[in-house]
Amino acid sequence: MCASDQLAVTVLDVLRDLGVGVPGDVIVTGFDGILAGRVARPALTTVRQPLVEMGRHAARVLVEQIRGVGASSGSRQFDVRLVVRESCGCRAAG
Repeated sequence: MCASDQLAVTVLDVLRDLGVGVPGDVIVTGFDGILAGRVARPALTTVRQPLVEMGRHAARVLVEQIRGVGASSGSRQFDVRLVVRESCGCRAAG
């Protein structure tokens, strides 16, 4: 399990160069849901974050803080979704 899809795609490349099979020998998963994971070979299993929604929320909080309205304290949770692809060996990408 890699902390990001970009790191996972790099791991896929290194494992391929070393002759290690994914998912035959090693399972690789990422976290983000970026385009690079979809086009990687094998296609990367990932946890997709709602990146656009997160960016919009961050911008809204920043604007509120600049304007001095809406004391945005605490944290906000966003729903994520597991996207199963080839790199976990669970099923072929569809």
